[in-house]
Amino acid sequence: MSAKEEQRTTNDAFGGTLEALSGAIESGAGLPAVARAAGKALDASVALIDRSSTVLAVAAASADEEKKLLSGGPGVDALDLRVADNPVGELRWRPR
Repeated sequence: MSAKEEQRTTNDAFGGTLEALSGAIESGAGLPAVARAAGKALDASVALIDRSSTVLAVAAASADEEKKLLSGGPGVDALDLRVADNPVGELRWRPR
């Protein structure tokens, strides 16, 4: 496979997961479906947490993976979620 064909295959696979994430958001599928789609796009376990630390949705492969993700331990990254510069929650992810 040429480098160009390999890049096209990578772009198609990644683009498909981003399309699925966008589709879940646009369709109003709900936070669990959005979390699952985000997890696939990032190839990671994902948690959506509101600003009062309430867990809204988790997409993890196992209960142990969910525990590691929610504890915020080693290997967990976080990103503040904002609406119009106001913090509304947090996205946590842990690569698989």
